[in-house]
Amino acid sequence: MDKSLFLNHTPTLPDTVNRVDKNNDKQGLWIYYIIDYDVELIRNPKPTLDRYDTTFFINECEYGKYEDNQKIGDWYFEKFGHSGSSGRIANYYRSDSSIAITKNYLYYYQNTDSTIVFGHYLLKNDLSNKMDTVYLNCSNDLPKSQKCMLVYQDIVLDSFPLNRAYIKLGNVWLNYDMKIYEIQKSHKYGSNIKIDNNK
Repeated sequence: MDKSLFLNHTPTLPDTVNRVDKNNDKQGLWIYYIIDYDVELIRNPKPTLDRYDTTFFINECEYGKYEDNQKIGDWYFEKFGHSGSSGRIANYYRSDSSIAITKNYLYYYQNTDSTIVFGHYLLKNDLSNKMDTVYLNCSNDLPKSQKCMLVYQDIVLDSFPLNRAYIKLGNVWLNYDMKIYEIQKSHKYGSNIKIDNNK
């Protein structure tokens, strides 16, 4: 990583970041960042200074620690510039028996042998102006292709294999926003919704 790209915004960094070991596993502090490039230089792009703040090349970054290729502890983001912001984005707790991931809107738990997997995703119900919850439920009693399901207000949004559980939970609003909105409408307006079967 080229520390000079951060200029006077350089975070406090050890001498070595974004390191992999002999097994190609990520270890220690890692930083993921976006560089502003001069888009007019198509053949030979180079980092360019932000148009609103000429004191850095890095637009935003995310950083935290890895241990044996797994994220651990607190991870943070920092967005520079005129609309800059920063904060914690997630906490990754790992032990010999389980993993737990906590974000502002999400909680996910899985034990080592995957016999216990559950989680939830918080979202705002725009019709009631309250917070709602989508639950992740997994069971070994279900077929392999449907071991896990997302449930919202007692309605199954989707079912999928266990190895898709965390990805599906993390993308709830992206993948199921219209289905969730329809459920919210039906629960709020109920009998007021009329379906014209002649169409």
